[in-house]
Amino acid sequence: MPTPKRRLADLWWLPALMLSLVMALGGGWWLGRRQASVPAPIDPRRSELSREVDRLRGLLARGVAGDAERQRLLELLVGLERKSEAIALLEPMADREPDRWSLRLMLAELRRDGGDRRGAERELRQILSRHPLQEETLQLLSLLLLETGRGSEAEAKVKSAYATATRQEIRPEALALGLLLAASAAALWLVPFPPQASAMGWDYLAWCGVPALLIAFAALGGPLTLPGAHLINRAGDISYAVYLLHVPIAWFWLWVWPRVPGFDPGPWEYFVSAMLATVALGWLFHVRVERPMTLALNRRLAAPHSDKELHRKTP
Repeated sequence: MPTPKRRLADLWWLPALMLSLVMALGGGWWLGRRQASVPAPIDPRRSELSREVDRLRGLLARGVAGDAERQRLLELLVGLERKSEAIALLEPMADREPDRWSLRLMLAELRRDGGDRRGAERELRQILSRHPLQEETLQLLSLLLLETGRGSEAEAKVKSAYATATRQEIRPEALALGLLLAASAAALWLVPFPPQASAMGWDYLAWCGVPALLIAFAALGGPLTLPGAHLINRAGDISYAVYLLHVPIAWFWLWVWPRVPGFDPGPWEYFVSAMLATVALGWLFHVRVERPMTLALNRRLAAPHSDKELHRKTP
């Protein structure tokens, strides 16, 4: 059995290990302090931008800086992340040009990044007081409201903006356009129908030309907000097909109409049925022929030429 002295002799490595640990810790602490005292390498590009900032600030202090110098100084301060200086520069610029909502929006973003959410919200509400439907402002304000726990207010703000944007406003010229349309309808009924339409005299020209002229004036006056605007747009889409087909359909219907057995046709029945047939066939022609052909031609004309075609066409 080993004696106590022999046991202590077997642990000779323990003091060496502890000394090594102490030296390693001391060396690490010394290297850390030395690296902390060594200044970080200076970015030459950043130094150049900082010197440009100082030069522009000198111009601003002397009162000789123009709008271009102010804008450049603002860009540099934002790029160098000197946000407090950028805010101080941007505030008078936004107050001086209230119609440039982008300046105040940038000011709101800088305040938000700096933690001043209340100041950012104040700037955004100033923009909305002049531009109620400004999209970027509404988005940032909604985000601020969500960040501050006011989700219901953000939802109400978005719904209100959507309702305002989709509301149809009556334009001042709409009354004049409506009166022209009403006058064209009245002229169609008040101007007497010519006794011989085939003569194409002045009476026939007055009967069909006056209403058409009034409708043309109303159309040239600008878009008129009417109910069922999408149906009017669809009617415009099939107008070319109706133009192409109305004459052959009218002649064919004029031949078929008197030959319907057991029916005594009148002029109004012929007119209404021919009109319905023309519109129906015009829509079918637009959907099945005109639109597919137009899309195919657009794809063909927009397709890039192959290298062989380019070389063949190149002299």
